[in-house]
Amino acid sequence: MPNEDPEISKELLRAFDKRGIKSLVDHKLTSAKTVGGRVVMTAEAKATGAKVELEADILLVAVGVQANVEHLGIDAHGVTLERGYIKVDADNRCGDNLYAIGDVTGRGLAHVASAEGVFVAEVIAGVHAERVRYDAIPACTYCSPEIASVGLTEEKARAQAIPIKVGKFPFSALAKARAAGDTTGFVKVLWHAETGALVGAHLIGPAVTDLIAELTLAKTTEVNAESLIATIHAHPTFAETIKGATEAALGHAIDL
Repeated sequence: MPNEDPEISKELLRAFDKRGIKSLVDHKLTSAKTVGGRVVMTAEAKATGAKVELEADILLVAVGVQANVEHLGIDAHGVTLERGYIKVDADNRCGDNLYAIGDVTGRGLAHVASAEGVFVAEVIAGVHAERVRYDAIPACTYCSPEIASVGLTEEKARAQAIPIKVGKFPFSALAKARAAGDTTGFVKVLWHAETGALVGAHLIGPAVTDLIAELTLAKTTEVNAESLIATIHAHPTFAETIKGATEAALGHAIDL
């Protein structure tokens, strides 16, 4: 998970290890062929070049995204491509009375394309259009355990000299998670040490692709660490981890 907080990647590896899933990180697939109804593959370590032979029933290739821009006639309208994607301006314009949104612009995620579609429709209609907050896009990975994040990682925040208070809350300390029999993972939040604004949030565990909505709201509104703590969270719920992590960041966690 190169785009996620390093702690998220480590937790995912631990979860996979417990389930007997072997992860070959920093390897590249050099060959794959079918032999007797099965798939035989060779992977190579990028650092050492050491080869690993693998065999499986099914090979799923889930890497590489390209823009589907062929046969659209865009050349006739002066649309510019940049690294294979349609180049747009701040209003998603790519030509005279032409707009592009979503995957063809190099911005993945269905919810981003949807938000851009609404924005463009409002621009065309000539009404007030709320710009898409690209600094507050929730990213979700639907693996098991689930992963979700919004904003900066701790590493990037510190590299930008942003003063932060970091708090974590493990699902193992949560009543709802224990009752559900799924205590893997944690919620990690980064709050601005001076303003209390949310800088970033990184979650791994049960229902986190739903929990990220509360933190995305905090990122786009005036919700800060203090107001989130003052908000009563129902018990028992998975959402209590967000309050617990925020309390930990401010130094007065009561459920850890």
